[in-house]
Amino acid sequence: MSYTSRYAFLRKIWVVVAMHSVMLWGCAETSPTSEPSQPASTNASEPLQTFQSKLECRPGEVSEQTAAIVQALEPHCADCHNTGSRGYFKSVDAFQQLIVNNPSMIVPGDPDASEFVRLLKGEGTGAFTQMPIGVQTYEDMVQAGTAQLGVDEIESWVRALQQGDMSSSSAPDTKATRVRRLKASEIERALYTSLGLDETDFFREELSHTNGIDTLIRYSDKLYPLRSPDALPASYYGEPSDRYLSLGGFSVIHQTVDDTSYAPAALLTLNQVSQAWCRLAIKKQGNTTLFGAQASVPSSESDVKSIISRWSLHFLGERFDEDQIEELYQNLYVTVVMEEDQEAALTGVCSYFIRHPKWIIL
Repeated sequence: MSYTSRYAFLRKIWVVVAMHSVMLWGCAETSPTSEPSQPASTNASEPLQTFQSKLECRPGEVSEQTAAIVQALEPHCADCHNTGSRGYFKSVDAFQQLIVNNPSMIVPGDPDASEFVRLLKGEGTGAFTQMPIGVQTYEDMVQAGTAQLGVDEIESWVRALQQGDMSSSSAPDTKATRVRRLKASEIERALYTSLGLDETDFFREELSHTNGIDTLIRYSDKLYPLRSPDALPASYYGEPSDRYLSLGGFSVIHQTVDDTSYAPAALLTLNQVSQAWCRLAIKKQGNTTLFGAQASVPSSESDVKSIISRWSLHFLGERFDEDQIEELYQNLYVTVVMEEDQEAALTGVCSYFIRHPKWIIL
């Protein structure tokens, strides 16, 4: 390893250690010189006092009432919603930005129209009807005594919210939860899993033994195979590794680190790979991953719209409503069918979901 590489590596370690120290000791409530904190109250009417220290070391415009809601719901929600694009409970700022400021989740002054409240009551109207997911709704948990903050108190909080409580600044909040796009290795795994494909769809099973080294032979580069240059056996041809590196992939051989920026090369490669892989997955016989138990390519308008609904949930984790389905059907599927054919149209719809921000970000 060159001197420059060693220096860059050590510098990254130093940055990680420094950030970790800030996270551990940056707030008064976790400082080693602070007094031991008292056990949190189990009384839902007294969450503000126990959460006050978090408010003092947390920047942002979040009310004490909202912070209290976060504290009470955190034990039941943070396990699934602590990271990524759905990291609603990563911090009170994240909750404010992703839930309170989201009109599809909270309608200030109207708890009955707020999807957030409906989910807690088991009356959600989206892909999920309740949160947390399980046998009991949150409302049932309150009645059973396993959750302390009543739904009526949450409804009162929403009822008291005013439009002015919603952030109106157009500038990004640098303290809110952050997301990143998928790494090249994550994109590769997600594509295989989401599209019902595997290596045998791109590479021959028999290995080449050129110069005594086992290598994989692709069927055709028109399929846009993707493979890390560090993977064994390696690809005989260089293009699969070039695509992997274009997506910002880590490689010991090439001395590159993971790059999750939205570089033009990464976006262009994802666009090309998504279309080629989607076309291959659509043509693959018996692909139940894409088409369900029947594994048949849709033909009628209703079948195509059913597939769009299925794919929205499959790729994005949320089911499109009728208006979204109709818009995608008319503006993409019908347009491509008229210009080319159904296979190309379905490929366009499939690759649309892969290029969607909610698929590529984590």
